[in-house]
Amino acid sequence: MRSLWYRLTHRPSNIDDCLELAEKEPAQGATLERLKHTLVHEQDSVTQFIARFHITYATETHTVDEICGGYLDSSRQEKKDKEIDRANRKLKEIETRMRESGITMTDSEQRFEHALKSTRPAAHATNPYERFANSSLILRDHLAIDRTALANERTLLAYGRTSLALILTGAGVIRFFGNSVSVTLLAWGLILLGIAVALIGGYRSATMARNIRSARAHEMENDAQLAAHDHLAPSNM
Repeated sequence: MRSLWYRLTHRPSNIDDCLELAEKEPAQGATLERLKHTLVHEQDSVTQFIARFHITYATETHTVDEICGGYLDSSRQEKKDKEIDRANRKLKEIETRMRESGITMTDSEQRFEHALKSTRPAAHATNPYERFANSSLILRDHLAIDRTALANERTLLAYGRTSLALILTGAGVIRFFGNSVSVTLLAWGLILLGIAVALIGGYRSATMARNIRSARAHEMENDAQLAAHDHLAPSNM
Protein backbone atom coordinates (compact mmCIF):
# COMPACT_ATOMS: atom_id res chain seq x y z
CA MET A 1 0.00 0.00 0.00
CA ARG A 2 1.31 3.42 -0.91
CA SER A 3 2.30 5.55 2.05
CA LEU A 4 0.93 9.03 2.63
CA TRP A 5 4.48 10.37 2.50
CA TYR A 6 4.90 8.98 -1.02
CA ARG A 7 1.58 10.43 -2.15
CA LEU A 8 2.58 13.86 -0.90
CA THR A 9 6.27 13.98 -1.83
CA HIS A 10 6.68 11.21 -4.43
CA ARG A 11 9.60 9.88 -2.35
CA PRO A 12 9.22 6.22 -1.34
CA SER A 13 9.20 5.27 2.33
CA ASN A 14 8.48 1.53 2.02
CA ILE A 15 8.91 -1.29 -0.47
CA ASP A 16 5.43 -0.80 -1.97
CA ASP A 17 6.33 2.78 -2.83
CA CYS A 18 9.57 1.61 -4.46
CA LEU A 19 7.75 -0.99 -6.55
CA GLU A 20 5.26 1.59 -7.78
CA LEU A 21 8.09 4.00 -8.58
CA ALA A 22 9.80 1.20 -10.54
CA GLU A 23 6.76 1.10 -12.85
CA LYS A 24 7.35 4.76 -13.74
CA GLU A 25 11.15 4.82 -13.61
CA PRO A 26 13.03 1.54 -14.23
CA ALA A 27 15.36 0.53 -11.42
CA GLN A 28 18.97 -0.31 -12.23
CA GLY A 29 19.45 -2.64 -9.29
CA ALA A 30 19.16 -3.10 -5.56
CA THR A 31 21.28 -4.30 -2.66
CA LEU A 32 20.16 -5.82 0.62
CA GLU A 33 21.44 -5.10 4.10
CA ARG A 34 20.24 -7.34 6.93
CA LEU A 35 19.90 -5.76 10.36
CA LYS A 36 19.03 -7.07 13.80
CA HIS A 37 17.58 -4.39 16.04
CA THR A 38 16.71 -4.58 19.74
CA LEU A 39 14.14 -2.40 21.45
CA VAL A 40 12.48 -2.32 24.85
CA HIS A 41 8.95 -3.66 25.23
CA GLU A 42 7.54 -3.26 28.76
CA GLN A 43 9.80 -5.44 30.96
CA ASP A 44 11.29 -7.43 28.09
CA SER A 45 13.32 -6.68 25.00
CA VAL A 46 12.30 -7.42 21.42
CA THR A 47 14.62 -8.41 18.61
CA GLN A 48 13.49 -7.30 15.17
CA PHE A 49 14.84 -8.50 11.83
CA ILE A 50 14.97 -5.61 9.37
CA ALA A 51 15.72 -5.76 5.66
CA ARG A 52 17.23 -2.53 4.39
CA PHE A 53 17.00 -2.17 0.63
CA HIS A 54 19.13 0.29 -1.33
CA ILE A 55 17.35 0.63 -4.68
CA THR A 56 19.06 2.54 -7.46
CA TYR A 57 16.99 4.24 -10.14
CA ALA A 58 18.16 6.19 -13.16
CA THR A 59 18.62 9.46 -11.30
CA GLU A 60 18.58 8.63 -7.60
CA THR A 61 18.93 5.95 -4.94
CA HIS A 62 16.33 5.29 -2.28
CA THR A 63 16.80 3.40 0.98
CA VAL A 64 13.83 1.78 2.68
CA ASP A 65 13.50 -0.53 5.67
CA GLU A 66 11.08 -3.42 6.00
CA ILE A 67 10.48 -5.24 9.30
CA CYS A 68 10.37 -8.91 8.39
CA GLY A 69 9.81 -10.37 11.84
CA GLY A 70 11.00 -10.56 15.41
CA TYR A 71 10.64 -12.23 18.77
CA LEU A 72 10.79 -11.57 22.50
CA ASP A 73 14.28 -12.28 23.78
CA SER A 74 12.73 -14.31 26.62
CA SER A 75 11.03 -16.70 24.17
CA ARG A 76 12.03 -20.35 23.86
CA GLN A 77 14.59 -21.26 21.24
CA GLU A 78 11.96 -23.15 19.24
CA LYS A 79 9.82 -20.01 19.07
CA LYS A 80 12.82 -17.94 17.96
CA ASP A 81 13.61 -20.42 15.18
CA LYS A 82 10.04 -20.23 13.89
CA GLU A 83 10.11 -16.44 13.87
CA ILE A 84 13.42 -16.41 12.00
CA ASP A 85 11.96 -18.78 9.40
CA ARG A 86 8.93 -16.51 9.10
CA ALA A 87 11.19 -13.48 8.62
CA ASN A 88 13.10 -15.30 5.88
CA ARG A 89 9.86 -16.25 4.12
CA LYS A 90 8.74 -12.62 4.16
CA LEU A 91 12.14 -11.52 2.86
CA LYS A 92 11.87 -14.04 0.02
CA GLU A 93 8.37 -12.78 -0.83
CA ILE A 94 9.67 -9.20 -1.02
CA GLU A 95 12.54 -10.27 -3.28
CA THR A 96 10.09 -12.12 -5.54
CA ARG A 97 7.91 -9.03 -5.86
CA MET A 98 10.98 -6.94 -6.66
CA ARG A 99 12.07 -9.33 -9.43
CA GLU A 100 8.54 -9.28 -10.88
CA SER A 101 8.79 -5.47 -10.97
CA GLY A 102 12.07 -5.67 -12.86
CA ILE A 103 14.35 -4.84 -9.91
CA THR A 104 17.49 -6.98 -9.94
CA MET A 105 18.77 -7.98 -6.52
CA THR A 106 22.44 -8.61 -5.81
CA ASP A 107 23.21 -11.22 -3.15
CA SER A 108 19.59 -12.26 -3.15
CA GLU A 109 20.36 -15.43 -1.21
CA GLN A 110 21.03 -13.52 2.02
CA ARG A 111 18.91 -14.73 4.91
CA PHE A 112 18.40 -13.86 8.55
CA GLU A 113 20.08 -16.09 11.10
CA HIS A 114 20.91 -16.25 14.80
CA ALA A 115 24.51 -15.28 14.18
CA LEU A 116 23.49 -11.96 12.68
CA LYS A 117 25.34 -9.31 14.65
CA SER A 118 23.79 -6.30 16.30
CA THR A 119 25.30 -2.88 15.83
CA ARG A 120 26.75 -3.00 19.37
CA PRO A 121 28.48 -5.95 21.11
CA ALA A 122 27.06 -7.27 24.35
CA ALA A 123 28.22 -5.24 27.33
CA HIS A 124 29.22 -6.39 30.78
CA ALA A 125 26.55 -6.34 33.44
CA THR A 126 28.04 -3.40 35.38
CA ASN A 127 25.05 -1.32 34.36
CA PRO A 128 21.63 -3.08 34.45
CA TYR A 129 20.49 -0.97 31.48
CA GLU A 130 23.40 -1.88 29.18
CA ARG A 131 21.40 -4.71 27.58
CA PHE A 132 19.09 -2.05 26.16
CA ALA A 133 21.97 -0.08 24.65
CA ASN A 134 20.75 -0.79 21.08
CA SER A 135 17.18 0.08 21.89
CA SER A 136 15.38 2.92 20.18
CA LEU A 137 13.74 5.21 22.70
CA ILE A 138 10.34 6.73 22.07
CA LEU A 139 8.71 9.67 23.85
CA ARG A 140 7.37 7.40 26.60
CA ASP A 141 10.88 6.12 27.30
CA HIS A 142 12.35 9.63 27.48
CA LEU A 143 9.61 10.69 29.90
CA ALA A 144 10.28 7.57 31.98
CA ILE A 145 13.98 8.50 32.20
CA ASP A 146 13.03 12.00 33.34
CA ARG A 147 10.70 10.56 35.99
CA THR A 148 13.44 8.22 37.16
CA ALA A 149 15.90 11.10 37.47
CA LEU A 150 13.41 13.13 39.52
CA ALA A 151 12.60 10.09 41.68
CA ASN A 152 16.32 9.61 42.28
CA GLU A 153 16.58 13.20 43.50
CA ARG A 154 13.58 12.73 45.81
CA THR A 155 15.11 9.54 47.19
CA LEU A 156 18.38 11.34 47.91
CA LEU A 157 16.45 14.05 49.79
CA ALA A 158 14.64 11.33 51.77
CA TYR A 159 17.98 9.78 52.73
CA GLY A 160 19.19 13.24 53.75
CA ARG A 161 16.14 13.91 55.92
CA THR A 162 16.46 10.51 57.61
CA SER A 163 20.17 11.04 58.20
CA LEU A 164 19.64 14.54 59.58
CA ALA A 165 16.85 13.33 61.87
CA LEU A 166 19.04 10.57 63.31
CA ILE A 167 21.99 12.87 63.86
CA LEU A 168 19.89 15.60 65.49
CA THR A 169 18.12 13.03 67.66
CA GLY A 170 21.46 11.67 68.83
CA ALA A 171 22.80 15.16 69.51
CA GLY A 172 19.63 16.08 71.43
CA VAL A 173 19.87 12.97 73.56
CA ILE A 174 23.48 13.80 74.44
CA ARG A 175 22.55 17.40 75.19
CA PHE A 176 19.62 16.70 77.49
CA PHE A 177 20.14 13.12 78.71
CA GLY A 178 23.90 12.73 78.56
CA ASN A 179 24.39 11.90 82.22
CA SER A 180 23.97 8.16 81.63
CA VAL A 181 26.70 6.19 79.86
CA SER A 182 24.21 3.83 78.23
CA VAL A 183 22.12 6.73 76.95
CA THR A 184 25.24 8.45 75.62
CA LEU A 185 26.27 5.29 73.79
CA LEU A 186 22.79 5.00 72.31
CA ALA A 187 22.95 8.63 71.19
CA TRP A 188 26.31 8.12 69.51
CA GLY A 189 24.89 5.02 67.84
CA LEU A 190 22.11 7.17 66.37
CA ILE A 191 24.64 9.72 65.14
CA LEU A 192 26.80 7.06 63.50
CA LEU A 193 23.69 5.46 61.98
CA GLY A 194 22.72 8.85 60.57
CA ILE A 195 26.16 9.25 58.99
CA ALA A 196 25.92 5.72 57.53
CA VAL A 197 22.49 6.46 56.07
CA ALA A 198 23.87 9.61 54.43
CA LEU A 199 26.78 7.71 52.90
CA ILE A 200 24.57 4.88 51.65
CA GLY A 201 22.05 7.33 50.18
CA GLY A 202 24.78 9.32 48.45
CA TYR A 203 26.35 6.18 46.98
CA ARG A 204 23.05 4.76 45.71
CA SER A 205 21.99 8.11 44.28
CA ALA A 206 25.33 8.54 42.49
CA THR A 207 25.10 5.00 41.07
CA MET A 208 21.58 5.56 39.75
CA ALA A 209 22.54 8.96 38.32
CA ARG A 210 25.47 7.34 36.51
CA ASN A 211 23.17 4.66 35.05
CA ILE A 212 20.73 7.32 33.86
CA ARG A 213 23.52 9.33 32.23
CA SER A 214 24.76 6.14 30.57
CA ALA A 215 21.30 5.41 29.13
CA ARG A 216 21.04 8.94 27.77
CA ALA A 217 24.58 8.80 26.39
CA HIS A 218 23.79 5.56 24.52
CA GLU A 219 20.70 7.15 22.98
CA MET A 220 22.70 10.24 21.93
CA GLU A 221 25.34 7.94 20.40
CA ASN A 222 22.66 5.97 18.53
CA ASP A 223 21.17 9.25 17.25
CA ALA A 224 24.62 10.41 16.15
CA GLN A 225 25.25 7.12 14.31
CA LEU A 226 21.87 7.39 12.62
CA ALA A 227 22.58 10.98 11.60
CA ALA A 228 25.98 9.95 10.25
CA HIS A 229 24.36 7.11 8.30
CA ASP A 230 21.81 9.50 6.79
CA HIS A 231 24.60 11.92 5.91
CA LEU A 232 26.70 9.25 4.22
CA ALA A 233 23.78 7.59 2.43
CA PRO A 234 23.39 8.32 -1.31
CA SER A 235 21.45 11.46 -1.94
CA ASN A 236 17.86 11.07 -3.04
CA MET A 237 17.74 14.44 -4.67
